[in-house]
Amino acid sequence: MKQHLKAKENCIYIGASAGAIVAGNSIETAYWKGWDDPNVVGNDFEWTPERKKGAGLVNNECFFMHYEEASHAELVELQAQRFKKDFTVRVVPNNMALIYAENDAIIDSTCSP
Repeated sequence: MKQHLKAKENCIYIGASAGAIVAGNSIETAYWKGWDDPNVVGNDFEWTPERKKGAGLVNNECFFMHYEEASHAELVELQAQRFKKDFTVRVVPNNMALIYAENDAIIDSTCSP
């Protein structure tokens, strides 16, 4: 997917929730809250490091979606320690959109409902 999107000029990728998570370098943040069961794919499926990789559309970042500071700050701080040397974990509340150009966040905007 990354090669296909990078081959296109002026390409736009929009990802919400899981779509944003897979755009990052790792999908592991999806399981930090315990909302989703990684074993839903079956007991014979092995979660290798290769299978935990995201698309890497944004260099060296992964995303923690639906972030609520009161509920998730400590969790993210603890879990993000494992990624510190490789990735930045960017927290994204429900009312936020991130806009990137050439792999740099240019706007973090708060959206109103």
